[in-house]
Amino acid sequence: MMSFRQAIIPGRLLGRVHGTWRTLLWGTMPIGSLIGGALALIDLTVPWIVGGAGITLLGLIFYRFLMTLPNPEDIDNGDAPPPATGAVPVAPVS
Repeated sequence: MMSFRQAIIPGRLLGRVHGTWRTLLWGTMPIGSLIGGALALIDLTVPWIVGGAGITLLGLIFYRFLMTLPNPEDIDNGDAPPPATGAVPVAPVS
């Protein structure tokens, strides 16, 4: 997903999008920790069962969506194309 996100977002906005994504991700981690801790009060195997079932369910639901995503290399996000050779120009050594 990260390569897809990098492909569809113009380079000038990539830092902002990445920062927002990290803020949302790290901001929800304490919520998951609290839910996992509450489930662990019931029994220590419950968080593993609930987490595994949740990931399996999400995988089945979003499989079709993930298969419809385009190839990141085929997306034009408006950035300048890379040089034809792919080599980085180097200043000559005197």
